[in-house]
Amino acid sequence: MADAAMRVRNPSRRRMKLLLVNLASVSDVPEKRRVRWQSSALARWLRLSLITITGLCAIGAYADTTQLRSIASIVAPAGDTSNQNVVVRGSVTLSAPGILIIQDQTSALRVEPIEAAQAAIGDEVEVSGRMDYENEPILHGKVKRLWSGSTPLPIAISPDRAAEGQFDLDLVQVTGTLNEVRQLDRNHIELRVEGEHQFYLVLMPSAITSGMRWPTLDSLRKALQPGTVLEFTGILEPRRTLDSKSDGSFAIMLRSAEDIRVLSGPPWWTPVHLLWIFAGIAVIAFAGVVLHIRNLRLRFRAVMEERSRIARDIHDTMAQGFAGIALQLQAAEQVLTRDAASAAQHLALGLQMVRHSRSESHLAIQTLRALSRSESLQNLLRQSATQMTTGTDLRISLSVQGSESRLPYEITAQLYRIGQEAVANAVRHAQASHIRLRIEYRKTAILLEVEDDGIGFNAEGVLDEMQHFGLVGMRERVEALRGKLAIQSSRSGTCLTVEVPRPAHRKIERVHEDSTADSHPHR
Repeated sequence: MADAAMRVRNPSRRRMKLLLVNLASVSDVPEKRRVRWQSSALARWLRLSLITITGLCAIGAYADTTQLRSIASIVAPAGDTSNQNVVVRGSVTLSAPGILIIQDQTSALRVEPIEAAQAAIGDEVEVSGRMDYENEPILHGKVKRLWSGSTPLPIAISPDRAAEGQFDLDLVQVTGTLNEVRQLDRNHIELRVEGEHQFYLVLMPSAITSGMRWPTLDSLRKALQPGTVLEFTGILEPRRTLDSKSDGSFAIMLRSAEDIRVLSGPPWWTPVHLLWIFAGIAVIAFAGVVLHIRNLRLRFRAVMEERSRIARDIHDTMAQGFAGIALQLQAAEQVLTRDAASAAQHLALGLQMVRHSRSESHLAIQTLRALSRSESLQNLLRQSATQMTTGTDLRISLSVQGSESRLPYEITAQLYRIGQEAVANAVRHAQASHIRLRIEYRKTAILLEVEDDGIGFNAEGVLDEMQHFGLVGMRERVEALRGKLAIQSSRSGTCLTVEVPRPAHRKIERVHEDSTADSHPHR
């Protein structure tokens, strides 16, 4: 049984024995015939052929003693195989100058070809040579390409499993978050990646020295920002083969630029973006504080201007009225013992001044209340005229022409006071039945016109004191606005026209056409 098994395992030895038997049978030929064989050229050629065939069979029988083995059996051998020839087969997973990584169903192995090997990734090769276990298992031998094949599918593993050492030199697929891209040396670019509890490295050849279309360092830094989640497919290099200065637990050797795949971009909340946000918030807060301070200053300025205007109104109306009243009382006191009639005139004039001052104070209060509502000039005049004519038979009409605009406070206040005084004079003295107010917004001026159908008065003559006080105040207000005042009066009525320059303004979209709004008195 043992001989039969040996014959099955070593067919070359069997063939060599048969040839030796044939040679022995030739030696048994009779002497005479053997001489003739030796003397002939055919005999010499036959002997040479038999010797050659015998040698080749012996070499083949020796070669057959090197059996085909799995990669796992030589990577972790049971005994000492450093001096034995080994033969392995596998698929090429990495092909680089001077090095191959082959992989079979059991494990993967690093191969250093004795001769230049024309093997591409995916090719099925057979390698025969001797193993070197000094630093790591390396097979030094001759590479024979058997046939073309497809690239083995990578093993998808987590970074923690990759660091355990069970998949060294295997084609793996690992994901991680990019931390940094840097130049490792002249031949390699290094990507520092974080995944789960591991920091690992991804190595790719430099575009300068590889001769392949690899991205440059600058293009990688622009395309891959820190925080980008990537998927890598490559050869898992164990930690023991890395440089001692390297801080990675393992490394992934990329085979081409297509071995990197972007899963998701970096998060927006990067330190740089957060810094910009804080800077923007600080700028906005600073601008808000500045605007608030400016608003407070503007409000304070408006309050001070309002106080100044009120003080000026009080000085121009009640203060002057009180001063006139005091003068009339002093004059009456001086002539009271000498001329009773003259003293009576001074007292009557003083009484008129008191009434006028009282009326002015009421108008001032109404003006302050009305202007505090920030209403338009026409609304203010309409409301004031309606209040004055309540309980009378007077009819009020108001018309607005031109493009309405928001007027400055000073102009609104002065025109309102002028219109108030004109309507008050018409109500008290004109004996009119209809008062017409007209406001015209021109390009360069604002026109206010108050007209009644009363008995009129002699504008050229001497006016009674009460009317005189009102007209003087109106003239002063118009002069303060650098405007013009015109009064036309006859027995058929009086028309007062005020024209003041129009400041630069922003037009309101609503445009008033020539319109008349009648206000009927409340009975």
